[in-house]
This record gives sequence, C-alpha cells and structure tokens, in this order.
Amino acid sequence: MIETNFEVVPRIYRAGRYGLGPNSAQMLSETGIAIDSSVRARFDYSAGHGPDYSHHPVNPYWTDTERKLIELPLTTTYWGMLRKQGGLLAPLVRRHPGLGGALSRLGLFERIALTPEGVTAEEALRGIDIALDDGLPILVLSFHSPSLAPGYTPYVRSEEELDAFYDWLRQIYAYLDRRGVQSTTVAEIMEKALV
Repeated sequence: MIETNFEVVPRIYRAGRYGLGPNSAQMLSETGIAIDSSVRARFDYSAGHGPDYSHHPVNPYWTDTERKLIELPLTTTYWGMLRKQGGLLAPLVRRHPGLGGALSRLGLFERIALTPEGVTAEEALRGIDIALDDGLPILVLSFHSPSLAPGYTPYVRSEEELDAFYDWLRQIYAYLDRRGVQSTTVAEIMEKALV
C-alpha cells in the first residue's frame, strides 16, 4: 500500500509497542527493509509480557551476519553522577519506583529517552549532551504519530498541550543545530553503514 499510494519503497520499519518476534529480522530482510527501529534500548517490557531491551546496545548494529538489516535503537541515555553504573541501577529502579525519583532529584541517576512524550525538553537536552559526549553516531528521537493531534494520546489532550509538544520539538532541533547535529535520511544511513 505504501508503494502504491506514495510511489516509494519502504526501507525502514518500527514495530508497534516496540515488539519484535524471533522471526522479525528475517521477515523484514526478505521484504527489502534495510533498517529496523523497534528496539528501545535500556527499556524492559517483560513485566507486561513484552520484550526486554535493557541489555541491547544503544549504538546501531547489524542484526545478521549478511549485513542486510541494521537495528537503529531509539536513543536513551543514562544521566547523572552514577550513569556509568546504569546497567546495575536500572533494574533496581524498575523494582523500586521511588528510588528512581530520589536518584534523579539528587542528580545521581536518570534514564532519559529522546521523546517529547513524558520527557521534558530540559531532560532531553541533558540526554543529548550525554549521547554526543559519549560519541553516539546517530540520535533517534521518537513519538507516537497520534500525538500530533489532540485527544488521541495521554501526551496531547488539548491544543495547549499540542503547542507544548511542538515547542519541545523546536527547542530540541534548535539545540541540535547549535551543537552541529544534522538531520539525515534512510538512504544516507544505509550508504554510511555499507562503507
């Protein structure tokens, strides 16, 4: 349908609810998809019978030895004085939700996903700084497309919240511009990956 309606072959895919199955990579490769962006690194959805991405890399990686499918994880950073111990702290924070808030308020540890949904612009800016300082080669921002209209997600319930949503995006892209980060395309990502 995408090819018919837009006259373009889709090359990138993201599963709903970040859900990948054991055969997803093979199916995507067979249909010509070159990039998957379903992994939300540093998140564990297993409590709700979903995937556990807590140990997945934050950098892009090949999903297969034939180098047909690139995984482009959504960008999530650990911030704070204890961020280098994020792999150890994150499971504790999941089990004890109050601990996460306390560590964040003290500036010790916080997980920051680059999304306007539930993450303030100030938090995202800190996450961007960490990602760039760590040398992450690509930043992947994300949001649910229904958030672009009021009333379809809990993140945007009114015109005022929609304005705030767009303001978040304006702040983030202005900051990325100041830091010298440029937008890219699927074709450019594929070209650089194959070098």
